[in-house]
Amino acid sequence: MSLKWVVPFLCIFLAFDCEKRGSLDLDYNTFDQSPGTGWRQLAADGRFLDAANLIDKYIEKHRDLDESQMTILHFHAGQMYAFADDYETAIERFGMSTYPEEPPDLPLRWNAYVQATIAFLSKDLKRLKECREEIVEGPTVQGEKANLDVVDRLIEHFDEPYSKAYGARRGQNPQPKPQASQPTGSVRSSAR
Repeated sequence: MSLKWVVPFLCIFLAFDCEKRGSLDLDYNTFDQSPGTGWRQLAADGRFLDAANLIDKYIEKHRDLDESQMTILHFHAGQMYAFADDYETAIERFGMSTYPEEPPDLPLRWNAYVQATIAFLSKDLKRLKECREEIVEGPTVQGEKANLDVVDRLIEHFDEPYSKAYGARRGQNPQPKPQASQPTGSVRSSAR
């Protein structure tokens, strides 16, 4: 192999490795909640599997995060695996992103949203619609049912890949955007 081909490849590899190591040292909010940083930087470039792997490494390194932060990270890893069409791993990660007992003061039906996503990936339309009803019966955040729009898109685009169904009306890269619904007792910025 010619040296002229090895050098560019090595530069790309080293740049990604440095980017990855730097991201692992970010605080949770910067890594997970800030557009253009952490895993979101990779997702914005369509590098969903790299983003999922980076989230997994971040979770390994930051075992001291609270339950809500770990829940969101597992969910975002699940989304990235789903966007990369690895539904089996996505379902596993989504399964790690529910609360054993959903906090009563949660301003949304988080577990129903996660289960709706799993139902979509498992192609279980009946369960997906049941989860939708749980969300409809749940609390309202700023006059809206949190994540109901996403679940409605999953139902409307049931026969399409997750990446297309999730972002169907967004007309953009299917990267989750920070939103006003975080699965904690308070309403904070989060991605759906």
